Amino acid sequence: MTALFVWPVGESARAKTEANRGHHMRDALFFIDANQYLQLYRTTKGKKLLEAIKEQQEHIFITKQVVDEVQRNKLLQAAQLRAQQITARDQAEGCTTLGDAIRQTIRAENARLTITAAEEIQQVSRSEDDVSMALAELFKTAVVESPDELQRARGRKEKGNPPGKPNDPLGDQLTWEQLLGRAKGKSKVWIVSTDQDYCVKHDGKRFLNSFLYQELAAVNAPPTQVFCFDNLDDGIRDFVKQMGVKAEAALPTPEESREIKEEALRITEELATVLVPVDWLPHVSGMDAINAIIRHARQRNPAIHTTSMGGDPGLIGPRIEPRPMTIGPAIEHPSGPPDEPQDAAADPEKPPKPLP
Repeated sequence: MTALFVWPVGESARAKTEANRGHHMRDALFFIDANQYLQLYRTTKGKKLLEAIKEQQEHIFITKQVVDEVQRNKLLQAAQLRAQQITARDQAEGCTTLGDAIRQTIRAENARLTITAAEEIQQVSRSEDDVSMALAELFKTAVVESPDELQRARGRKEKGNPPGKPNDPLGDQLTWEQLLGRAKGKSKVWIVSTDQDYCVKHDGKRFLNSFLYQELAAVNAPPTQVFCFDNLDDGIRDFVKQMGVKAEAALPTPEESREIKEEALRITEELATVLVPVDWLPHVSGMDAINAIIRHARQRNPAIHTTSMGGDPGLIGPRIEPRPMTIGPAIEHPSGPPDEPQDAAADPEKPPKPLP
């Protein structure tokens, strides 16, 4: 009788595969710029990408600078989204072709949704909203810059080298110095950003700034392969495909991807007429933030009309008194809008001056 011997290769083969996959992943870097995280606060359809981000967070490189930029600006982004929604609803309410009964129904619904918007913005202020909570674990992994990286970033800014703009605070320069350090030994780097300081778009494709590419090439031989994207959907999808990583969270369908991109483009275009100065936003209540944005939009674009629902005719809805913050002291804004007297911040009813 002949014995049949089977080599126990199953476990060793799986172990070898896992080891190769681990080495493969250590050979790649996936970076998401702050503007992509902020986009999640001013979209509705784009929030479908949150699960995909959470699933890939162990592969994502994030800096403390990026986290700080998101935390500084997310309230404004959320307020802008709600202000746009409220303005659109008020325009529907003012449509003269609708019957009185329908317009009264719309008015009542607008009042309810306006209060809801203020509550949602309060949640963003406390980081209790869906986006902030979904990103919380990833943000805990943010890498703090070293003194040397900070010094090199300052030198980069003084010389006018990308990324970063001359009049902006030190930010992108610092993140890039950190990215350069992490990119050593990496054969592939993904950069997801709409910032043209990083990448330039041509014929539907994005290309890394030549100065930045030369810096990456200087730390790796052969030069690192760089993949640039201006939206998270395409960036994550390409990373998953090329690296063969687990992606159990359902990525958007082709139809959903199209809707996400169309929404992002529409909001970006609309914000051009709604934006208020970034360094001025009332720290009084969510409704004050919404009203400030809509007043500013009306100054910039007289075609925007809103309907008052009682109280101050300049307001979009009833004033909502802020709930006490449960963590940390109350924050007082140190100054009013640009070129305004110091006491302007204490008067939330006063609209910001129009931008030039």
